[in-house]
Amino acid sequence: MKKVLFIPLMFLAFIASAQENNERKHAHKDYHEMSNEQKALLKVKRMTLALDLSEKQQDEMESLQLSRINQREQLREERQGEGKERSRESMSPDELFAYENQRLDKMIAYKKEVKDILSADQYSKWEEMHQKSKKVRHHNPNGMKEHRQHGK
Repeated sequence: MKKVLFIPLMFLAFIASAQENNERKHAHKDYHEMSNEQKALLKVKRMTLALDLSEKQQDEMESLQLSRINQREQLREERQGEGKERSRESMSPDELFAYENQRLDKMIAYKKEVKDILSADQYSKWEEMHQKSKKVRHHNPNGMKEHRQHGK
């Protein structure tokens, strides 16, 4: 009797999981079809809800986010245009150093700009949120680092 109930329950759990994954894929696809301005505005609205940004801060953050999104998209297009869908593992040590150095410089500049826009309390809360989202994006439940794949 237990086996008779177990099989249908497992089947229902599998179907529910598959539907959830399918919905996530569609939401992710819809996000990539938005304009850069829409993406920046949504990001700023989420930040406004979390950090209680003023109108001036919202405008400054929207400009910063739009600039950042445009830079990322431009870099992605350049890499695709050159056929450079290369992994970090296939880069020479010098190429990897140059890539990492540029990436870290951009991160430092972004953090400095955010710090200039936000108050001290808002900035500390933003850093906390930023660290939490970084952990969620880059680590699986076992604590092992995963590499993100863009465009998939």
